[in-house]
Amino acid sequence: MIDEENLDFVTTNRHQFMDKGSMSLQHKAGNAVLSLATRVLFGLNLGDSQSGMWVFRKEVLERVVLQSDGMSFSQELKIAVCSLKPAIGGKCQSATENDWGK
Repeated sequence: MIDEENLDFVTTNRHQFMDKGSMSLQHKAGNAVLSLATRVLFGLNLGDSQSGMWVFRKEVLERVVLQSDGMSFSQELKIAVCSLKPAIGGKCQSATENDWGK
């Protein structure tokens, strides 16, 4: 997918793949709030800003400066990488269920 579509970064939405009951209502609500904040504050349309399921080109990591080492790492990585879109020449994409062949 990364090569075929010339993507630099791909993330996915865990909620598309989850079995019913695999995440508590409290966690779902918290995730929805954080994902909404990411959309509003950074203009990134991510269905799951907290997902740790992502793939990126090595060159992308060389272009970002990350400070987090805890739970916020994944969100910081997505914001930093997707903010570089014009500079890295490719694009960021949130993968769908069809992209992963499920």
